[in-house]
Amino acid sequence: MSQPILITGVSGSGKSALTRALSGRGGRAVSLDAYPGLAYWTDANGVPAFRPPSPDITWLRTHRWIFDPLVLDQLIAIERARPTRHTLILCGVAANLAELRDRFGRIVLLDIDPATQARRLTDSSRGNDFGRIGDSATWLADTFDTERARLHALADIVIDATPSLAQVADTVITVIGGSDEQR
Repeated sequence: MSQPILITGVSGSGKSALTRALSGRGGRAVSLDAYPGLAYWTDANGVPAFRPPSPDITWLRTHRWIFDPLVLDQLIAIERARPTRHTLILCGVAANLAELRDRFGRIVLLDIDPATQARRLTDSSRGNDFGRIGDSATWLADTFDTERARLHALADIVIDATPSLAQVADTVITVIGGSDEQR
């Protein structure tokens, strides 16, 4: 079985929505942010930390969202054991993606512009409150260019994620070579 594909992007790029869309089309897509025990905040020393309900800019600058490598490896092993002919698609973003690069066959970046990010973050139907609480919207705007550049450097494929979710899902399926069952 091939290595999983990672779909990543800045906050608001559509990773979680795309996970649901691809799963709804019969694909094997997993939201890494929602996977139990995988993603969490750490302080500057790498100690796990709970995000305050309304984080201020100081807290956000001194903490980072990461993936636990052991839990990621367990997830990949569990998914590889499932009988299927679909490629495993993992969707998420973390500060330590460069350290985990070898776990993914390809990295697909959902690319958006700052205006799209700002608009999507304020959408109350979005399943994630990050960007609407505390100083998170300010922090995301302040770090947008740096985060986007970091993800571009990791990406094998860049997809414009500003069109409709259906269009982005179609593009992703075409780019990754999804089966007819996912269409």
